[in-house]
Amino acid sequence: MTDSTPHPLEQEIQYIFADKSLLQAALTHSSIYRKGARHKGSDFERLEFLGDRVLGIVIAEFLYQKYPKETEGDLAKRQAVLVSRDVCNRIAEIIDLRTHLLYTQAENFSINSAILANAMEALLGAIYLDRGLRPCQDFIIRLWQSLDLDNARPPRDAKTELQEWAQSKNRGVPIYKVLDCSGPDHSPIFRIAACVDKMPESIGSGASKRQAEQQAALNLLTLIKTGNQK
Repeated sequence: MTDSTPHPLEQEIQYIFADKSLLQAALTHSSIYRKGARHKGSDFERLEFLGDRVLGIVIAEFLYQKYPKETEGDLAKRQAVLVSRDVCNRIAEIIDLRTHLLYTQAENFSINSAILANAMEALLGAIYLDRGLRPCQDFIIRLWQSLDLDNARPPRDAKTELQEWAQSKNRGVPIYKVLDCSGPDHSPIFRIAACVDKMPESIGSGASKRQAEQQAALNLLTLIKTGNQK
């Protein structure tokens, strides 16, 4: 592919890079480089860092203009949703970003939701460096408006909900314990058990302890609400 030939992702997102090397850096996950070698593998993380900040300011201004009567607290709640890993992951799936990423083919490595969200932020960072804030702003608003922005609310906090339920039933505080952690250092998978009082454990997994705890709490809440636990 020459610099004049659009990358398939460029066609998908309707944005053509002036500097193709920025697109290449955003699509090349650092796992593809040998551990400890001197390389440009940090470009992915650096672009992710930049993209996260650009996304934050763009969404903040968008919400400020769109909801002139809302308080700072209300705007902050909306922003927390729209810049979240979950939303970045959803946008990445919409543009089929996963199929364009370059990453290690090691047996125990896979592109999970956390890495995909990071790649989305890296892409935003690359667009910002390529042509500046305005084109990046237009790109973000175009994609993010495909979601239901008016009904954006913070994701349900299952751990808080479980704790409130347990205390209302005089069952004390939920206990979480790590069962195991598998996978490589750059892409771990945690398995955590949640238990309330003498109830059977409910197990959740995720790319971080927090994710796994939330999933375990949600699984236990589901059992409670369906009547399988009292």
